[in-house]
Amino acid sequence: MSFDSIKEQTNEIQHLMCSFLKEHTAYDVLPVSYRLIVFDTRLLVKKALNVLVQNGIVSAPLWSSESQKFSGMLTVSDFINLIQYYYTHSSVEEALKEIESFELAHLRNVEKSVGAPAPQLVSMNPMSTLYDACKLLAESRVHRVPLLDKEPGTGAETIVSVITQYRILKFIASNVRFEFFIIIFLLRDYY
Repeated sequence: MSFDSIKEQTNEIQHLMCSFLKEHTAYDVLPVSYRLIVFDTRLLVKKALNVLVQNGIVSAPLWSSESQKFSGMLTVSDFINLIQYYYTHSSVEEALKEIESFELAHLRNVEKSVGAPAPQLVSMNPMSTLYDACKLLAESRVHRVPLLDKEPGTGAETIVSVITQYRILKFIASNVRFEFFIIIFLLRDYY
């Protein structure tokens, strides 16, 4: 098999995958039934961590009840920044005392204090294509994107779910014909 024919087949596979991703929406990836945990920014960090651990999840969307808007994602990085902050700014006793009343809203101040870059505030509409979701995930270098539905008249936001790289890959694996993956598998030996 010549290099040109391999390249041609690779381009064809890429075109087919792009077409597949453009034909499906982020909403299509969501399970029929799911539970979404959303934290208010006034919630204590200690309680949020407890809920994450109890539910076996590593992140959750943040909601500001003051502005009635999505305000970011709580992720493992936030807890790492918090540990760094208390390690350099206070004693163990002070840290244990402060953490009892530390709200999620103050995590952005901690980021600034430890010199961590502020996370990008990315989101998308659930009816956006999977192609757009993949593009946003790749360009913003995030692992998950909240799906926000906005009320046309009022602009009020509703957090519908969170789309992840894993969910997209699982959807592709479940919905793309098996023969497609055999072709990819065979082609990988030529590179």
